[in-house]
Order: sequence, then C-alpha cells, then structure tokens
Amino acid sequence: MNNPSVFETIGSKGNKIDLSVLEDTAISKIFKEFNEAILEKHFLDGDSLSANTCYKRLQKIDSLNPVLKIMKRSLAAALQDEVQQFLNKLLQDDPYEINKWRYSSVKYQNYVDYLERSMELLGRHHSMYNSLMAKKLFFESYNLSHYSTSLYTYYPDSIRKLSRMKLYEALQYKDDAMINYLLGNSYQYSLFEDSVRHYYLKAMNLAPGVVTTLFRAFMVLFGSNV
Repeated sequence: MNNPSVFETIGSKGNKIDLSVLEDTAISKIFKEFNEAILEKHFLDGDSLSANTCYKRLQKIDSLNPVLKIMKRSLAAALQDEVQQFLNKLLQDDPYEINKWRYSSVKYQNYVDYLERSMELLGRHHSMYNSLMAKKLFFESYNLSHYSTSLYTYYPDSIRKLSRMKLYEALQYKDDAMINYLLGNSYQYSLFEDSVRHYYLKAMNLAPGVVTTLFRAFMVLFGSNV
C-alpha cells in the first residue's frame, strides 16, 4: 500500500485501526465502507453496502484476523446499542417512544435480527449472551402480538399463549422490567387479574418509570390503591 499510515476510527466506541496494515487499496475501501455503514446505521444485509455485508466480504481473508476482530466487536456493539437506546427511552417513561412502540412499531421489527446477529458474532459463551437472548425473545413476543391485532382488537388466544411462552422463556435468561411488563399486559382482558398485578408490580419494582402510569390506571380500574 503506497498511502501513508492512516488511522480510522470505527463507530462511536473510539476503536482505531492502522489502515496501512491492510496492504490493499480495495480492502481498505471495503473497510472504510464498513465504517460509514456503521455510522449511518446500515447494519444488515438489506442494504447493498451494509456493515454486515462488508464484514462478510473480508471474513475469509486470514491475514485480516486482527482487523476482523475489531470489525466484529464494532458491529455487535452497534447492533446492541441501537436496541438499547430504544429500551432506555421506554424505561425512562418517554411518552413519545411509548406511543410509537405501542401503535406504530414497524421500525422496531428489525430488532430481533439485530440481536440475533449480535449473538452470532459474540458467540454462545460471551457474557452478554443471556441478556441478548432475553431481549430477542422479548421482541419476538411483542412482534407476535403486534402483527396479530390492530388497535382496540383482541388477538387470538393461541397467539397470545405463544407470545406469553416466549416471555416466560426470556425470564429464564434475565429477569427484566420490560419482559415482566409485557407478561402483565398479556393477561389483560382475561380472568387472571392476579397475574396482571404480579407482573406489573415486578416490572415497576425493577424499573419504576416503565409502567407507573399504566399500572396506576389498571389499579384504579379494579378499585385498588397504590
């Protein structure tokens, strides 16, 4: 490579790599495209120049292993960050995000794919694996219920049960506020009032802001005080 040493920063984590080690302008170009895709949030293969596509194009070149390790960590972190930023807003009781999540969640259907790819990149024994699996099952459950009903319409019991099973499985990986909230929500409009109370209380104890308003409304509806 004739160009002088150039240090490229990947994503928002400050990871840097000396592009002179790539020894090939074509490879260097793919690496820069990867970085641009990360910054522009073109993560997976739906985009022609997604970060994942760039990573896979370089993955079979053994001499690039040190670079590929940084790329893998950066892609996995970017996928997780995108999901976590959304969850953080829900946990902060952000009314704008909550409203989008409940009534126009098309943007969030990709989160299962984001989490699944992040898990593939990190591997089964990574310390984040259980947390990522819990989030993945959470979104799978939510997507089932969202696609099976429209506003003010109940979805079939068979779908509700399948959605609930995914939430119970998610709790085996992590006891999380949003998982408990969705479980409580799944028992609404049923005879299991105690289950609604139980899971809403658990969610509120784990993250007080996440269901305070909804939970209080439910308790008023059933004649109880919080």
